[in-house]
Amino acid sequence: MRTLHPFLRVLCVASLGLAGLTTTTAARADDETELAELLSENVVSGASRTHEIASDAPATTSTITAKDIRRYGIRSIAEAINFLGMGLVTQNPLHSVEVAGRGVLLTADFGNHVLLVVDGHVFNEPWDGTAYLEQGAAIPMEIIDHIELVLGPGSVLYGGNAMFGVVNVVTKRPASYSGVHVVGEFGASPQHGKGGTFTSFAPGDLGRSYRLATGVGHELTLFGKPAQITAQLELYQQDGPSFEWGPQPATTDTGAPKNFGKRTPLGTWGGRSQRQYATTVPALYTRLAWGDFTVAARVASYNRSTPYVNGFNQFRGDFDEPQNRERDRWISVDVQHRGRLGSRLTTLVRAYADTYDYRQDLIVSEPTDCSVTSAGQCLQSALGRSRWVGTELQANYDWRGDERLTTMVGVDGRVREVGGQTDVRDSATRILLGTLGQRDVRQFVWAAYAQQRYSPFSILHLNGGVRLDTDPRAGNRVSPRAAMALDAWRGGVLKTIYSEAFRAPTFYELYYEDSGQLPASGLRSEVVRGVEATVEQKIGQHRFLMGGFRTSWRNMVYLGAADNGLIQYQNAASIENYGYNARADGGFGDFTYGLSVTGAHSRRKTPDGTEALPAAPQFYGNARVAYDLPGSWPTVALATSFVGRRPADRINDGGFAVPPYAPAEVELRLTLSDRVPGFRDLSYRLATSYVTASRSPYVAGPTQYVDPAAPGPSPVAELAPVNRLTTFLTLQYDFSP
Repeated sequence: MRTLHPFLRVLCVASLGLAGLTTTTAARADDETELAELLSENVVSGASRTHEIASDAPATTSTITAKDIRRYGIRSIAEAINFLGMGLVTQNPLHSVEVAGRGVLLTADFGNHVLLVVDGHVFNEPWDGTAYLEQGAAIPMEIIDHIELVLGPGSVLYGGNAMFGVVNVVTKRPASYSGVHVVGEFGASPQHGKGGTFTSFAPGDLGRSYRLATGVGHELTLFGKPAQITAQLELYQQDGPSFEWGPQPATTDTGAPKNFGKRTPLGTWGGRSQRQYATTVPALYTRLAWGDFTVAARVASYNRSTPYVNGFNQFRGDFDEPQNRERDRWISVDVQHRGRLGSRLTTLVRAYADTYDYRQDLIVSEPTDCSVTSAGQCLQSALGRSRWVGTELQANYDWRGDERLTTMVGVDGRVREVGGQTDVRDSATRILLGTLGQRDVRQFVWAAYAQQRYSPFSILHLNGGVRLDTDPRAGNRVSPRAAMALDAWRGGVLKTIYSEAFRAPTFYELYYEDSGQLPASGLRSEVVRGVEATVEQKIGQHRFLMGGFRTSWRNMVYLGAADNGLIQYQNAASIENYGYNARADGGFGDFTYGLSVTGAHSRRKTPDGTEALPAAPQFYGNARVAYDLPGSWPTVALATSFVGRRPADRINDGGFAVPPYAPAEVELRLTLSDRVPGFRDLSYRLATSYVTASRSPYVAGPTQYVDPAAPGPSPVAELAPVNRLTTFLTLQYDFSP
């Protein structure tokens, strides 16, 4: 047998070795890429109410982690949405923030078109459907594990209000919040003048805020079973900054100069506000897990005042009057039991109870503005209240035992008592002068839902569901959803979704009345239908998404003119909306980045014609980078959020000769965070936010409408200012167990 030349033998061995090395290296690279992709997968629960990989979920989702919340100096759910989310954005009228979803914003809705869910408990109340997302949400940020933004109509599993989507908040377990934690946060903003100028940085003129909190995460044994408790008690206080307003001349219907109180000249609204921009939020949130049981509770109060009358009532109320304020109070309890019968059937039994009340006080010095006859200054108080208790039963059956064919069914029933009225009193004596719109109702509402998940192949994931809601306000509403996710290539997912949602008229919309507004007992539910498609690509730790959507909104409720000249809520509008979402995020070692963009075209059709949606951004997004510096150096993070030019809230009905628009806006936040050198358990976060624009899309003051035919120069709309500069420092001490 012939043998190879020694040189050829060496060459063959080297070639085989190189081929093996190349194959091994390529395989190792593939394994590392797959591992990176696996570790970067987000697991969500908000879309299907069960844990699943985000790319398989029957909705477009984005996840905001606790690490990013801390890294980028996030102080509220609204800031998390603006700086870190996709598809949603909030606008701040120096009141409770308003949320927009994919180019649709409905002014003065107080968040009742988005559903806020915390650990499975819905926080929207039944009096006005409110979901606060700023500090008024009263959810301490330190105990949040992650926030899921589930975009698009979402009534199929949650019922009403989920028209923009669902904000699903999941709190931490003791494993990630172990020990006792003490937090102190302090912030400052300069005094503001007109045009966004800073008029004073003197200590006595600064707007100030602080937050004091203590939290605990602990594992223990309770009656022989393991238990976990997470809780945080905190107090948030904000006062200022001060702003300059007006002056705006104003008269009564008879032409007499209007009285806006002692802090501004007769017949004039405006001046410097120093007493009417403040917030106080005491809050307690706690969660106890014991065996198969979980108990969660929230006790909170949201007290606030806004410097331009009160944010949604521009015609009444004295200027810079500290007694003009609002207060919301909640007590919520949720008890859950999750059980397993055999290896395939899991059950959920929930019992929940909530109480809520609302109060809005206005001091009115102009007697003609009091809703009942008054000889002088009156105190007008809008009151709302609600109580509700309910039970939900849910079963989930895994037909094959491998999570590829599962069926979920559930029923949810509740009894609610809702009431409200407007009391008018003499402001000096507090003697009751009259009550308007007093009404209390007790109602039973229930729903049944079903969801089918099926993966006939490992690359194909189907999800279909339907829900029937029976509500005296809404009638019978059926909300379907169908979704498909296809793993079309390595790391690539194609997804299509159809979904619907509704919002029943609120108690406030149906029954509120005063001297200028009629009740509207005949309102019907708003309905939205949406279709969307996305393409998502994962490469290691990097994720890219591009998607398009179209929604159609019907029976939209808005405040219009009644036949007798008064105003009244009506089902008299529809909205057509389409656009795109894009997102990219990932990292290289200690460097991380993120970017999201939403572009939309939205138009509202009313009896008066087709018009732009007031205050609704049609282009917005965010971008962020962060780097963990080596050694004892801090993490440096820069986050930006941006919104395009958008029309003000009176663009369609204000009659201004110069249509009011808010300019494009960019907010930048630079944050440094790390452990304090020499103190292992003490950490800090130092951040500064700067906003490029000086005006928001909200017309302030009594000049809300003008008559184009009136003689003389036409007034220009005064847009509410923006708090342009804030610096804050957060210190947290962690007492390790």
